[in-house]
Amino acid sequence: MKYVATQSGRFLTGTELADAVQWYGVALERMQRVDLVDIPVIEADGRGARATLTVGWWAETATITAPDGEDELTEVDTVIALYEKAGAVRPIHAYPFSAEEIEAMSWAVLPSDFDPD
Repeated sequence: MKYVATQSGRFLTGTELADAVQWYGVALERMQRVDLVDIPVIEADGRGARATLTVGWWAETATITAPDGEDELTEVDTVIALYEKAGAVRPIHAYPFSAEEIEAMSWAVLPSDFDPD
């Protein structure tokens, strides 16, 4: 088990889940982006819950190994989804508009009440 530590607190979750959150956060940070992730956690009283965490750019996140004693929390679909999202993080490429795109965006200028003519 590991804690995911954020500016909001520490959240106890499974090792694989915490590692996937960290991996996705690093991928986002490299591209100066942020996202929200929803993961299962164990509350202080032992009940299961879910936490939504901000990860990525300016979202300080760390993982801390928890003392042994808890059964490992797993959620395979969430782990896979986080690693897939991390792998899909790419730079945003903007290309100049084509002449056809510019023409499609053009619209006639209407006379204004503020025109002196």
